[in-house]
Formats: sequence, structure tokens, C-alpha cells
Amino acid sequence: LEEDVALKILRGSEEMEMNVRPVKLESRQGDERELTAWGMSVRDVTLPLSIERRLDDDLGVMVTTVQSGFPAENAEINPGDIIRRIDGKPVEDLEALGVKYDELVAAGTEQVLLDVQRGRGLRSTLLKIKK
Repeated sequence: LEEDVALKILRGSEEMEMNVRPVKLESRQGDERELTAWGMSVRDVTLPLSIERRLDDDLGVMVTTVQSGFPAENAEINPGDIIRRIDGKPVEDLEALGVKYDELVAAGTEQVLLDVQRGRGLRSTLLKIKK
């Protein structure tokens, strides 16, 4: 998908040549993962979703559900919020978030700082994980 493809196009009687670069067609919904210890589920921010929500880019993950009484709800995270950073480090996609989440859960981390975008605003919030 990284290489240009040469195309010949016939428009009326005029022949045109152009190079195009194919891109992966993504659905609006990306892959989803449940973050049980934090009490929420998240989904990849896809290009179609970022266009629909008028985001600056397709980086981060979108919160899809928040469980009552869990750290995400206590930190006032809502479905639709976009997680941009964890402990000051950028979250590019669901895979990157999953790796960081697994590390933090394995280490028994009790507090996690998230930078969350809601609408056009960005705020920091602290997840307090109960043992």
C-alpha cells in the first residue's frame, strides 16, 4: 500500500495518466478493547471517525463505555472522550494503549494520569485504581 500506482484514465476522447497511492479503507468503527481494571472500553480512532467528529487527527482512542463505580467514572471520563496521553506519553492507537495498560496493571500502578480530549478541549484527569 506504500507504493504509487500508475493509472490511465479515458475522459471522453482525452487520455490522462496519473499516479495514485492506495490507502487502506477503514470503517468508521475501529477495534475495541475492554480495560477492566479501569472500568471502561475503548476503540481506535479511525480516519472516518476523526473526520466525522472534526478531530485534528486520527490519533488516540475513544472511550465507548464507562462502568459505574470504577476508576474511569470516578475520574469523570465519559463515552466519546478521546484519550490522547497516558502519564504524559502520547497514545497513538489501541495497540499502544493496550501495551501501556498491560504494563501498568502488571506493575500494580495505583494512579494513572490521562490527558483526555472532549470536544475541542483537552484536560488531565487522574485514575485512582483500587486494589
